[in-house]
Amino acid sequence: FIVYYLFLGIHKFFLKKNMSRYLSASILLILTLVIIIVPIFFGAKMIFTQISSGASSFTFNQDLSAIDSMFPQANISGFLTEKISEISSFISTSLMKLAGNMAGFVVNLVIFFFSLFYLFVDGQRLGETLKNYIPFNKEHTQIIIDEFKSVTNSTVFATGLIGFLQGVFIGIGFFIFGIPNPVLWGFVAMILAILPVVGISFVWIPAVLFKLFISVNIPVAIGLAIWGLVITNIDYVLLRPWIQNKMGKIHPLTTLVGIFIGLPVFGILGLIIGPLLLSYMILITKMYIEEFLIE
Repeated sequence: FIVYYLFLGIHKFFLKKNMSRYLSASILLILTLVIIIVPIFFGAKMIFTQISSGASSFTFNQDLSAIDSMFPQANISGFLTEKISEISSFISTSLMKLAGNMAGFVVNLVIFFFSLFYLFVDGQRLGETLKNYIPFNKEHTQIIIDEFKSVTNSTVFATGLIGFLQGVFIGIGFFIFGIPNPVLWGFVAMILAILPVVGISFVWIPAVLFKLFISVNIPVAIGLAIWGLVITNIDYVLLRPWIQNKMGKIHPLTTLVGIFIGLPVFGILGLIIGPLLLSYMILITKMYIEEFLIE
């Protein structure tokens, strides 16, 4: 339903050009596959490949020699090497589990595309039918529909756009300052940007500390810190207030609680679906109180 809503404007445009509903639906399915499924697939593959290869080949002999010389009894290199080996084994096990779940993923994907196709073909008629079953008067029904649009815009468009821009800028910064795997960390920053409390600071601050204490490259560490602070503050000072003011506002607490609810149920998609469902529940509860409990 979320994907259907996001592409509904394009679908209406095609219909105005006298294109048949079936042809429009087919074109939009291909667009969905290219725009959504393909980047997610290759992004996940890139993350697992780079982390796995990096974890198996990473050594601390040179990077941590200075720290080992200062704290010889701590054996920091040995400790971190052991932890990296454990992480590598965990990633390998996760990849095997992911391959085992591929059949279920394919089935869900087929159901998703069939459902999306028939939503594009009969979605307008289905929407008019569902309005008759919403247990509110016409005024509140229209308010719910309008608020649903606002909440969806704010969550999907605003959060997605902000995350995309921050991920791109973090990746560019890492590339400029010589941080390994800038594409990978840009992708990770893109995901963390969705979290209202965590954010991209969990990506660029460790990179600054690495350059400062391990590589001992103070100018690069300072430059990277300035870059990270600028990108972080552009989000909170400029991007997020402007976009959410245009598309509708969702309280950060709603986003955070929705994420904690959505992740165990929907997995990584819970980052988006969780806040949406919680916002919808709050909205419906508000409409119910106004119509049936307040005289």
